[in-house]
Parts: sequence; C-alpha cells; structure tokens
Amino acid sequence: MAYLLGDRRTATTVALSPVSVLALPVRLFERFLAVDARASRRLVKRLSARLSETTRLAAEAQARDALVLDDGYGEGPE
Repeated sequence: MAYLLGDRRTATTVALSPVSVLALPVRLFERFLAVDARASRRLVKRLSARLSETTRLAAEAQARDALVLDDGYGEGPE
C-alpha cells in the first residue's frame, strides 16, 4: 500500500535459506502493472483482502471497547 500512497516502505527480514531480492524502480513497477492485467487484478484482490481484514479487526476491537464501557459505566436493562 505504501506504493499507492507514495510512501517509503522499509522492512527487516531474516531468510531461512539463500534468497534473491529484486528492488524495482517505481516506473518499472507501474509499467509492469499497466501491461499485465492479471498482476494488477491480483494486487487489487490482495489489497482488498488486507483492507477487509483490517476493517473486521477494527470492528471487533470497537465491539470489545463498547462492552467494556457498558460493563463499567452503562446501565443494564431494568
């Protein structure tokens, strides 16, 4: 998502076996997405799944907070 927002993304990783890493310049990545519709769809699907999961987790956290507030400060049914 950092790519779409124009943000810089960094990461620290530890490989369990030898690996090769490829860093693509933004323009090359954009050109790749422009010519490969399947790759573009896969990227959109992956980002959509991440957004959906984040939304679900936020809703769960909000529901937990509401229960805690209700238990501590709310009035129960009479």
